Amino acid sequence: MSMATIGKTSQLLAAATAITAVGFLTVPALAQAHPMLPLAPPCSQYGFDGYFALTQSNNYVVEFRSFGPDADGQASATGQTPMSGYVVGSIKGNNVDFTIGWYDTHKRGHYTGVVGSDGFAHGDGVDELNPGSIAHWDSTVPLKCIS
Repeated sequence: MSMATIGKTSQLLAAATAITAVGFLTVPALAQAHPMLPLAPPCSQYGFDGYFALTQSNNYVVEFRSFGPDADGQASATGQTPMSGYVVGSIKGNNVDFTIGWYDTHKRGHYTGVVGSDGFAHGDGVDELNPGSIAHWDSTVPLKCIS
């Protein structure tokens, strides 16, 4: 074999080795890539899963029990003045909308909000008999995906 052939063969062998090494170095990066699409579809309908509670920005905690997309039953609130009342409303998709008529104070709280992808709802409540009285609220328990 001539020296020119040996030199060219050595150069080809070195190039092939370098390309192979680069290929091995890039494989782990591809294996660690994140999926481009979500693994699960978003929930199209949330519902109550029994006990439901929320905290309001005015330091009240509101609680009631309901199952499925409809809220209907006794409610209570603890805070500066404990209250009891009756809740009626529903969840449509991820939109929450219910009203609680408070017996003791003759107030009517209208609560609207949205359920986040984590199942927790957030929104605002307004006293329908005193529209200037608004409080932000956050659920303390997640809602259930029922779709």
